[in-house]
Amino acid sequence: MSETASCIREFQLGLGMMLVVKERSVLSISGLGSCVGLALRDIVSGIGGLAHIVLPDSREDKDAFAWPGKYADTAVTSLVKRMVSVGAEALYLRAKLVGGANVLLSGGFDGSRNATRVRAELAAMPIKIVAEDTGSNLSRTMKFDTGNGKIIVKRFQQH
Repeated sequence: MSETASCIREFQLGLGMMLVVKERSVLSISGLGSCVGLALRDIVSGIGGLAHIVLPDSREDKDAFAWPGKYADTAVTSLVKRMVSVGAEALYLRAKLVGGANVLLSGGFDGSRNATRVRAELAAMPIKIVAEDTGSNLSRTMKFDTGNGKIIVKRFQQH
């Protein structure tokens, strides 16, 4: 039986959200500015996950444990644990990063701090980054097809 596009479920993730799926799905994030979309996929089982990371670290937030997807220092570990709990193998995980831009031109948060922290957390595990579209001053939207690992990125100039 072939899988048609109409059978594939789609999920939109908001700020600080994470989602892990075992069946082929499209996971998306709209409006990635300084935030980072971290897509992980087990290249053997096809299990995929996506996190919408807002800030680099949780040290200032005493309630960070309740929202681990919000921070780079907690999101990477939490996403990996969730994927492994449903059958993924950490050895086979590959990462793709989108976002981490400096979209607020006058004194705003520099999203490169988010991307740098996500890279450091992945390196510590170690999980290989196989693709990245980060930096600049462009806002982005991403769609991650967990079935084949492909990501479609649309970039938008800030006005």
